[in-house]
Amino acid sequence: MRQKTPQQGYTLLFAVIVATVVLGVAVFILGIGRKQYILSAAARDSMYAIYAADSGIDCVAMANAAQDALSTSTPNQTINCGVSSAPITWQGSPNTTYHDDSNGSPYPATEVSFNIGFKSGGNVTGCATVSIYEYYKSNKLVEAVQSLGHNLCDTNYNADLTSPRTVERGLELVYTD
Repeated sequence: MRQKTPQQGYTLLFAVIVATVVLGVAVFILGIGRKQYILSAAARDSMYAIYAADSGIDCVAMANAAQDALSTSTPNQTINCGVSSAPITWQGSPNTTYHDDSNGSPYPATEVSFNIGFKSGGNVTGCATVSIYEYYKSNKLVEAVQSLGHNLCDTNYNADLTSPRTVERGLELVYTD
């Protein structure tokens, strides 16, 4: 007859404990990797949105330098940039109000807005909604350009506001006399 030793089952218990620890470490590492992936995707989407907003500002600034696009004296112009062109039609009289961030006062302003899009490798990588405001502050003409960049857009370069992944970033450029 065999004699039982008190160490029987120790190997099985040790194997279960080691497997549990290894599985716990693996789940922890996968959780960190998943969070890092989500953070990097959010950073990428934010980058696309801020680049689209910056491109919208640059587009208007270059068109203004080349063809005086912000002038209301030539009311019908077209800005070409990115993969789209946008007609600018100024209204004759102020059609909105503009809130100057320096003191929060509203000013009667003339506004024109348009969308521009950007592609890379045949895919739409962003779009911008650009609004140009023209108003008078202390008898000086002020032109403000606001560009809202988006990372997800439809084929008409409108922001896809139905997706939870849509990121919007904005920039503003102000010209004064």
